[in-house]
Amino acid sequence: MLARVQKKSNNREPHGFSRGSFRGDPIILIDPTTMAVPLVIEAYLKKLYDANIHPNIVSFDGTVVAWTPDPVANIKAICDELGLNNGGNTATFYSIAGNSNIHILSVVSMPTGTGMDGYIVFKAWNSGNQQQQEQGYGKIKPIAKELFKFYSPTGYSQIYNMVDASWSGSYSYTAKTYSFDNREYGIRIDDESNTLTLYISKPGQKLPPLKGVNM
Repeated sequence: MLARVQKKSNNREPHGFSRGSFRGDPIILIDPTTMAVPLVIEAYLKKLYDANIHPNIVSFDGTVVAWTPDPVANIKAICDELGLNNGGNTATFYSIAGNSNIHILSVVSMPTGTGMDGYIVFKAWNSGNQQQQEQGYGKIKPIAKELFKFYSPTGYSQIYNMVDASWSGSYSYTAKTYSFDNREYGIRIDDESNTLTLYISKPGQKLPPLKGVNM
């Protein structure tokens, strides 16, 4: 994958990053088979984030861009790729009728310095009738699969199956964590609010203790 990082800065890039465009944007070569951004590139992007520089990451000859340590950039990548609404550190899909603050799907990206990378909240999973199909409920599962693939390129199918089974009434996957692609995942079901939340750790870290209904 060839990715161009655009950033608003006149500072010179660290040695080893090529200036490959007339705008002076660094060109980063990423193996498309990797599960995440290489460590040297992750460190470079984190340095930009720590300096309050949020690059626009553009991918060529690839699908969704790889995960980065910048939570704002991750949300932007998700929204650009999947057509979700960008709220800065949140990505949302379809406001429930009558309440613009409630969405049937929300992705929340956590700040750096915590073990949790983010979480995804589902207030619906299946499209039960024709009206819901027309309102976009049928897009929930395809969007979910792409989101899971963003965080876990090789384990997304297992995560999808666990969420699907949990939403269908199984509690077998709650109250425990699962490891895929060097991350921990946990599922929380809240019967009172009829929601399912998937918690995602940062790479190489464990999820903090999770509390709540059924977990």
